[in-house]
Formats: sequence, structure tokens, C-alpha cells
Amino acid sequence: MYFNTLGTIIANNKRCDSISIRCEIDRIKEMLASYVVSGEIVGLALPRTEYILITVMALLECGIPFLAIDLNLPESRVKLMLQNAGVKKVVTTKGVAKELLAEYECIYIESEKKKGIAADYSENELAYIIHTSGSTGQPKAVEVTRVGLASFFEAMPEKIPFIPGKAIACLSNYTFDIFFLEAVLALIKGLTVVIANEEEQSNPKRIIDLIKRYDIKLLQMTPSKMKLIWLYDKELICLNRAEAVMLGGEVFPKELLEFLKTKQNLKIYNLYGPTETTVWSAVSDLTRKEVIDIGEPLSYVKFYLLGEDLKSVKKGETGEIYIGGKGVAKGYRNNTEQTDKHFVKLSLEFRNTMYRTGDMARYDENGLLIFMGRKDNQVKLRGHRIELEEIDANLMKLDEIKLTVTCFDQENQELVTFYISEIPIETSILQQHLKKLLPGHMIPGRYFRTDSFIYTNSGKIDRRSMLSLADTLTYGRRAEDAIKSEITLADKSCLNPVDEQIIQIIGKNIKEKGKKVTSKDNLSDLGVNSLSYIDIIVQFEDAFDIIIGDDKLYLTAFNNIGELKEYICSLLTKKEQVEGVS
Repeated sequence: MYFNTLGTIIANNKRCDSISIRCEIDRIKEMLASYVVSGEIVGLALPRTEYILITVMALLECGIPFLAIDLNLPESRVKLMLQNAGVKKVVTTKGVAKELLAEYECIYIESEKKKGIAADYSENELAYIIHTSGSTGQPKAVEVTRVGLASFFEAMPEKIPFIPGKAIACLSNYTFDIFFLEAVLALIKGLTVVIANEEEQSNPKRIIDLIKRYDIKLLQMTPSKMKLIWLYDKELICLNRAEAVMLGGEVFPKELLEFLKTKQNLKIYNLYGPTETTVWSAVSDLTRKEVIDIGEPLSYVKFYLLGEDLKSVKKGETGEIYIGGKGVAKGYRNNTEQTDKHFVKLSLEFRNTMYRTGDMARYDENGLLIFMGRKDNQVKLRGHRIELEEIDANLMKLDEIKLTVTCFDQENQELVTFYISEIPIETSILQQHLKKLLPGHMIPGRYFRTDSFIYTNSGKIDRRSMLSLADTLTYGRRAEDAIKSEITLADKSCLNPVDEQIIQIIGKNIKEKGKKVTSKDNLSDLGVNSLSYIDIIVQFEDAFDIIIGDDKLYLTAFNNIGELKEYICSLLTKKEQVEGVS
């Protein structure tokens, strides 16, 4: 690959023009060619600056396959991924994760090239390796090919215009494959890529500010993230000048689509595609549609809708989506069993490999392909693919747990775990255990102890029916703790108007209406998820005319309601002091 055209990059308020970008790409390419042997896979560990994109561009042009590393993941998981990919060398910058990377040869992007003959990478087949959740408790390493990625770069602009000079926001983690659309593809099409820093990329208030400040015209994100922005910007004023939103990675809510349609001149796209078929495989322009469909495959992609007999289903019947074409990955690295299970060869593809997605769909009366859910226990949460069994496998590492099953509450967009044990286990213990092993998006928010599970007639755990038990079970905190704190804040004689309003707002947003809320209660234990938490925060800001800090916009920011109340009171005190001075 060589990219003739380049746009500009904005990162941390610094603008890099196409000339300086090209110079840095070429410098890093020369340096890498003197350090990396042909056939090697390197790790990539960089902070969110312009160099995450520049270095990825250099690796792609060189032909060096890489594994991008999220240093915020648990150390055990990072090491497992590096080991699984066979990484010996890591491309990084000085001062990054010294202890974690101590056992690897670090290639610093600031380094000069070594003397000698540069390596030849022309025979390398892979572009990059990216991990997805695995049902066995271990992540799977997907081997994405250079042919597949080049095909994606060529075909995607046929569906969505990428106009040179327009600004696109880069909000995704560079370890997430949709980064290749909003960063690499956008840059080689001459757009201005605005790389959000770590604070901006996950904070809805900061995202809104970034969109307005840089006059962002194109946005790519999950529907969940767009809904978070919607909670803060109730009229989505930040999109008034935007030209296109590209949403994918999970089910597109109908109510969100209808509201986005009120924005004049805004094109609305639904994107579909598993990691194993290279970023996105299909696009639907929903701007004037009433039905939310998957869309049409990209020019190099082939869709097949097959039944259990591996024959095409009739119109209106539900079948599993099989994907063929150049975008299909090589397989799962060092995992022949899972590769053979999901990457199959059928006569329909003339002996070429097809990817068995596990996604169920049907063609409606108008020929639109409608997503009907999953065949297995894989779910999509805020754009992340999650194998529920991987969560269960890691919970079973706790000696106290006898059996466990994790379910996905589609309506509330949260993970819920049920477990069998001799004694109740505190939610904090379960979460702390999982935080050492899994990324944050895989940590369930609610845990229930039960004596037994519900099974289907075929003997499998009925996860959908298990969710119906949630209201009848005890949350994962000790019974004696609940008894000790049965007196509510509202019962205390010293309760002031601020306390009352805080409790009132929280009470309106918890599932169990009329439940006594105590200062020791954890919001997760009350059924609050990441979306409803943001809604509560917005209500606090409106009620008290305060601005809650960016670091407090996460469900795990406060251990209990008492801490949250103290924080709000501290903001109100500061506000009174400022007003008193003025």
C-alpha cells in the first residue's frame, strides 16, 4: 500500500498538514524497516496523539502486520493478547508502560534508523491482528488481510461520500477496527481527521464541544454513544451543521432514527459487519427509510442467507448470514478449532472461505435485509462484541462461585450476572475480580445470587427467562449490610432540601419504584446502568445549576450514594462562595 493523497490531522489542538505527515510517515517507515524482520508481527502501544495515525499509516505502507494494544486493559489480558499474536517487539514511544513492556524489545518512534539493508515485507499477507471476545474465556485473535483492508478502502467511499477538506471526528480507540474508517480511510481521502484525546473520546460533553469547535461534518459511533450525546444535547444542536452520521456496531433504535431525521441535510447511515470480514461489510442509507435494515453489501462482499441445511432460505424466512468475498479474514491466530468452526468452505462460494456470522436475518417484502438477533450467546454492547461465556468462565475462577450465567438486558443495554454460591458475595468483590481479567465494557453492572437456573427443553440455560428473575432476587451485597442500612436518608431528621432532591432524582430513575434508598447503596445495585446514570447526572446539573466533572461521568465514579451526595454538596458550596464574592 502507498497512499498518494493525504489530508490533515488535528490532535491536542495541533494541526499537521499533509507535507509534515508524509515526512513523518516516511521517516518512521525507514526506521521500522531497519528494526523489524520480514514475517514479524509487532505490537503498537501509543498515547492518543497524531502519532497513532501516522504510525499506523507507516506500518500499512511498509507491510508490517501489527497488534494495537490498549494499555488501559488489565495487564494479564494485554500479555495474553501479545503472547497469542506472537509479538516480540513493540512499537511505542518513550515513557509508555515501561513495566508492562519490560520483557519486549521496544522500538521507539523517536529512534533513528539502524545501518544495514532494509527488510522486504512484500510477502506479508496480514495487515493487522485484532482481538474479539471468546466463548472459552480467552479472546480470539482475528487475522485481517491486506487485500481485505485495501478492498474496504476502495469500496466504502462508493457508499458514503468522503469529501476532501471536510472534518471527521476520530472518537474510537485505535484498537477498535472502525478506527480504520474515521482515521486511515478519511486521511487518504483528503479529509481533516480530528483525533479526540482520551478525555474527549468518552465524555459526551467533550464530544459535543469538539463537534462544535472543529465544525465536524462526519461522525462515526455506536447508537449507544449517540444516545449519550442526545441525553446531554436534547435537541442535538451539535449536529445542526453535520452532514453525515454513521452508526453501527449494535441495534439501531427506532426512536433515535426518527429524531435524527428532524435534522435537515443530515445523512443517516446504518453500518453492519463483523470484525472477521474487515471493519464494515454493508451500509444502509436510512435518511428516508421507515424500516431499519442492514443495507447492501460493499462491492467486494457477498451475503448469503442460509438455513440449517446450508441452503438459501425463501423470502421472508429467517436464516443465518454467511459472508464471502475479499474481506473475509484469514482466521483466528493459533486457534484452529474456532477457525474451522466459523470460517467455512461451501460450494456457494466456489470453494472460497466464507465467514459464518451467527447473525440471523430475513428479507422483507421489499427486499430489505432485516437483522433478527443472534444465533448464539454473543451480544453487542456499545459497539463491543461480547461472548457471555467469557465473562462466566472468568467468574468461575472465584472459589466461592459454583455456577454462573451472564445475560444481556437489551432494553436497558446492560450485562446482568446470576450465580450460585453457598453465601452471598458483594458486588464490589465480583467486579474487582473481573476488572483484573476483562476490559471495562465486559464487567456486568448487576449480580444476583440464586439457588438454580432456568433451562430450556433441550437442557440449555434459558438466558432470556433468567432476566425475568431479577426483580425477585437479592442483589450481590451481604444481607446483613442491607439490614444495617434499612433506615433511608429520607427518614433522617437532619435531612436537608438538597438531600431530598438528590434522593428524589435517584428514586425516579431506579427500576424498583418505592424502594428505600440509603447512603450506602451502590447505584449498580439499584439497577442503574451507564445510560440511566448519565440521565441522572444531567438531571442533577439541571436541578442544581452545576457542572459535574468529566471524571465523574462514569457509573463507577462513586462507590455509593453517600459519596455522590457529598460531591454534589461540595459543588454547591463552591458555587455559593463564587456567587458570594461576585
